[in-house]
Amino acid sequence: MKLKRNDVVAVLWEDAVSDPAWMSSEKAESYQLDKIMSVGYFINKDRKAFRISTSISGSQRDVTVIPCGWVIEVRKLNPKGTKI
Repeated sequence: MKLKRNDVVAVLWEDAVSDPAWMSSEKAESYQLDKIMSVGYFINKDRKAFRISTSISGSQRDVTVIPCGWVIEVRKLNPKGTKI
């Protein structure tokens, strides 16, 4: 899928999980990665990272950087009337 800067995308990805509480080995072995859904404006993607913004104001924006190896699926969304 070819994405352009500021295309609105939904990114499904897996994230690390941490729990500082004391627990049995059996409970620790049951922990799984968390599945995360992030929605935002596409910035760019390179060999290592996928970048999106959740907010844009003029020429300023925030950034979420997701390692490409953690990305499960990317969907391009089509909100009507959105121009950035």
